[in-house]
Amino acid sequence: MGDPKLTESDDSAGLWDNGAWAILQGPYADGIEALATEWGAQVGRGHRRSWAMLAAAYSKPGQITTVPQPMITKFLRQAPIELLQSLCFSSDLIERLHLFGLKAIGHVFGLTKRQLMAQFIDEGRRLYDLLHPDDREPPVCNYDRRTLMADYEFDWPVFEPGDLQPVLKKLLEDLIDDLGELCTRHLEVRLHHRRRADRFAHRILKDPTRSLHTLGTIGDTLLMQALQDAGSSRRPTGRSVDRVSVTMSGLTRVAPVQAELFRQRPELKPVVLRVEARFPGKLVRPVHAHADPFFPEEEYRLVPIAV
Repeated sequence: MGDPKLTESDDSAGLWDNGAWAILQGPYADGIEALATEWGAQVGRGHRRSWAMLAAAYSKPGQITTVPQPMITKFLRQAPIELLQSLCFSSDLIERLHLFGLKAIGHVFGLTKRQLMAQFIDEGRRLYDLLHPDDREPPVCNYDRRTLMADYEFDWPVFEPGDLQPVLKKLLEDLIDDLGELCTRHLEVRLHHRRRADRFAHRILKDPTRSLHTLGTIGDTLLMQALQDAGSSRRPTGRSVDRVSVTMSGLTRVAPVQAELFRQRPELKPVVLRVEARFPGKLVRPVHAHADPFFPEEEYRLVPIAV
């Protein structure tokens, strides 16, 4: 299963060590159709991970492409060589394969490991391993899903958004404290009832964040979406809520950038004091001097500011 927005990564050393991929097997693959529709993910099925990943790259967002074992050869003959870019192979490798007249992945299948490594070195080895998977692939190992969840159960059922919003804010504050240095890419608000199905709403964030203001605004929006009926009505349905839960997932560590310095505007007075200390007597303000000046620059004069 792949992210349709995946881009090539020169730092990738393996076949599926990019965070945009998820490898599923066994019982975890049962609900894959609903997952593909909900997330708009590109999903591929195959008896080997290599074929499943190529099928996912070939698939369209929200759809599943299944490649049975007898159809592998036919699939590789029609799979364009550009699919390799989604599997973290460089555009230079794809361009050179085109120059050699290799338009489909099946055309590369017959090349030996020595031939590929002679042309592409490490990428050639990776490409050979992709097209000639081991018959005994190791099982998909367990991994940390990197999610945080907090919930609150009410003493009695509540109906109004005004009863839910303070609880939602407190849950977000607790989760942000638990994030540490991480940021979240995905936020979900879920409303639980003892005898009815859960109602929920979620959003994939454009940029990872840990800002309480940003997450609070998004959380309020998701809360109202979860409260609304599935029909055309935009009014809350009136169904009671016994418990509310908030889940943050896609946790990642974001490297600091210079733009972070300007996202929160500082107070004006400390800035003025620092400027005056750095440049004594240079802090001035414009004062209106002439109502009808002959020259435009005579309309105002600059007066030093007393700090």
